[in-house]
Amino acid sequence: MKILSASQIRQLDRLTILHKPIASIDLMETAANECVKWILQNLSAQNFTILAGRGNNGGDGLAIARLLHNQGKEVQVYWFENNSHISTDCQNNYERLPKEIPVRQITAQTQNLHISAESVCIDAIFGVGLSRPLQGWLAERIIQINALPNFKIAIDIPSGMYADTPQPAESPIFRADVTLTFHQAKLNMLLPQTGNSAGKIIVLDIGLLQEYEQEMQTNLFMLSEVLVKSWYQERLPRPIFSHKGSFGHSLLVAGSLGKGGAAILAARAALLSGTGLLTILAPICNYVPLQTAVPEAMLLLSSKENHIYTNENDFSLFKAIGIGCGIGLHEETQIFLKSLLQNLQSPLVLDADALNILAQNPTWLSFLPKNSVLTPHAKEFERLAGSWKNDHEALEKQISFAQKHQCFVLFKGAYSRIATPEGKVFFNSTGNPAMATGGMGDVLTGVVTALLAQGYSPEKALCIGVYAHGLAGDLAQQKRNAVAITPSMLLEELPYAFTKLSAQI
Repeated sequence: MKILSASQIRQLDRLTILHKPIASIDLMETAANECVKWILQNLSAQNFTILAGRGNNGGDGLAIARLLHNQGKEVQVYWFENNSHISTDCQNNYERLPKEIPVRQITAQTQNLHISAESVCIDAIFGVGLSRPLQGWLAERIIQINALPNFKIAIDIPSGMYADTPQPAESPIFRADVTLTFHQAKLNMLLPQTGNSAGKIIVLDIGLLQEYEQEMQTNLFMLSEVLVKSWYQERLPRPIFSHKGSFGHSLLVAGSLGKGGAAILAARAALLSGTGLLTILAPICNYVPLQTAVPEAMLLLSSKENHIYTNENDFSLFKAIGIGCGIGLHEETQIFLKSLLQNLQSPLVLDADALNILAQNPTWLSFLPKNSVLTPHAKEFERLAGSWKNDHEALEKQISFAQKHQCFVLFKGAYSRIATPEGKVFFNSTGNPAMATGGMGDVLTGVVTALLAQGYSPEKALCIGVYAHGLAGDLAQQKRNAVAITPSMLLEELPYAFTKLSAQI
């Protein structure tokens, strides 16, 4: 699914209105109906406060107010008078409001909003066209509303948030628990600086014509269940006469003194993700834990007791290699990584300390086998590529790095994003904050390495792996309703995540 700019979304609106054909007021009514449908299906609240501006976003809010009132809900409207031009459709929906709905004008002179604690606040003040930070009394009202304990919903985009351009770090944004956005998520909802204000993103289909979207150019995409399923099922079902050699031999280079758990997590993930054979190159100190915790894996021992090092440089036996989980930064481990990079032709999966070693030795980036997969979190990527002023600059650095070094770069976090050597970026739509615990990246390394071993291309292995990893995290969190889950909990759900991806599209 493409992630379009604000101008492209407006163009798609216009093309839909022109060619569907549908009146703009009716398209607004469709959007409002979809919002109300979601609200009625997911919330038991009886009281709603609509915060409406004078543009089309305000028109959406006024239509929602009318539809909720028609469903027997108690509704009040706070009308923000900021001297801007009122749109025609907003005016029409203002005139359609039933007289029973109280409307209070909010101006610079308004001191208090008087919103009851049980009322759901629905933000429809500003839409995707905003291009400057909120200031003055409008900023003060947003800050005041954010401080309220009420459940908050933003319509299409939280007021104060730009759709797709950098904005000042401290500019006020309505802080939503849920954003009901139309057609697709907007870029700034998916980036750390602004994305926290969007809360949970729910994408609503309002019938925009997709044939015109196909002609619009973008390098930004959101991974969808349909796309990931289609890629994963390219190598399914497994042939009846297949055997362990049919699904690749993976090598994980992992572990060091005190970090054998990283190797165990990665190994278990690789096995659960379908690799036919698995070997772990680990230091001697991890021998007993690995043989005990992962008896299915073969072990190739380092020549050193507590860290990775071996003179072996022929790893052509392995279909895919993942390196970095818990390996540490020992000088001999660094020498081994350099040798591996210089002698290997096939793509590698590099995570954790493998990335930190590269950051300490940036000239070694020229040795990266083409189409290798790098999986840094924010701090690891900063060590590799340098600091950035804002999320958009970080995104540009990620794209540039992937193109320059002809590799795939996964920037891990909420809505983890994958940059390809061609300059495309895929944002992931699975995963949740409960996954913010140590060891999750080790699991992901095992998943992606196993998918590479089975013959998926680096792009598809990474996209499938990230999506399945997040999906398993979602299943683990939903099953336990937990604030935090462990990698071991996620591993329990990983087979079920792949089962969901195996289901018919």
